Formats: sequence, C-alpha cells, structure tokens
Amino acid sequence: MKNFSRKEILLTRLFNLSNKIQSLGNMLDSEITMKQGKMLEIISQYEAGTIKITELSELIGSSRQNAKKMALLLSNQGYLSLTRDEKDARILRVALTEKGIRYCSSHRNTDKRFLNNVFDGFEDKQLKGLIKSFDKLSKNVARMEKNATPKEPEV
Repeated sequence: MKNFSRKEILLTRLFNLSNKIQSLGNMLDSEITMKQGKMLEIISQYEAGTIKITELSELIGSSRQNAKKMALLLSNQGYLSLTRDEKDARILRVALTEKGIRYCSSHRNTDKRFLNNVFDGFEDKQLKGLIKSFDKLSKNVARMEKNATPKEPEV
C-alpha cells in the first residue's frame, strides 16, 4: 500500500468534502441547487441591476459561460432578471425578481444553520487560519490557470 503525502491526502479530502458539502446543500431545496442558491444570495447583496455577469462569475468562482448558463436557468425559473447594459450591449446585468427576493428571505435561516453545522466546533482562530490557507491555495491555483496550456488530444 502506498504512503500518500500530506499534499495528496489534503487534495483528496478537499475533493471529497466539496462533493459531500454540495450534496448535503442540494438536499436543502428541491428546486434550487446549493450553487444556484449561493448565486442568488450573492446577487441579493447588490442593488438591483448593478452586478454584471462577469463580476458574478468571479464571486461564485466559475467561468463567465457557466455563470451565464446558471443565470439563464434561474431567469427561466423566475428567480432572476437579465438585462443588457444601456451603454454597452455586451454587458449583461443580473437582478433578483420578487420570487428571487422571497427565496433569499425564506432560506436565510436554513443557510445559516447549514453553515453553523458545517463549521461546528471551530473556533474563530481556526476559521481565520482556514481562510488564510484557502487564500494561499486560491493564489496558487490562479497562477496555475494563468500558466496552463490545454493538453492536445491524443490521436
């Protein structure tokens, strides 16, 4: 049996925890996934129509294309409105509809309980340490993305 390095163990645990947290979060609502709910929550922090899809994609940690796809789905379900910028038609602005506002209001306590359960037993110092570690990981991944070249498919 192979002895795994701490880095290998950590990366595997990150994948596993991410999947488990997302699966548990998805059980909270039958209509909206955890990622979609997070998108709505982020949009709710902005004045209506002020956040651009590009900004939103950065905040949810997704590509612009994936954020737009998710926003279109939520728009079709009545949670969001999407409008083109008056001065620059390339810019797509996002706002919550009344349905989206009601969703965020009604799920605030559920989301808070979920967060409290995920981080149960953590002291503030430990949370700060995790944030610092994840910030460092994020910088490394951003650097890797910047330097990455797609692998050519084998023929």
